[in-house]
Amino acid sequence: MLFYPVLVMIGIGIWLALYGNSGVIGGPLMTIAFIVLFISPFLVIWWLTRPTQPEPNEYGPVPMSMPA
Repeated sequence: MLFYPVLVMIGIGIWLALYGNSGVIGGPLMTIAFIVLFISPFLVIWWLTRPTQPEPNEYGPVPMSMPA
């Protein structure tokens, strides 16, 4: 998930290297790709700040509920 923005940048670079920004599909596709590239870091930050499971799981108790 952390490499998602990097994957989008690589995909945009490959597309531009192979096809350029020409043709009927090139412009709209690049617009969508840059929108995804703009949103993807925020998606990663949101995902990393989500709370953990409230109950213990196979890896042990929830860290916030452990006594100090």
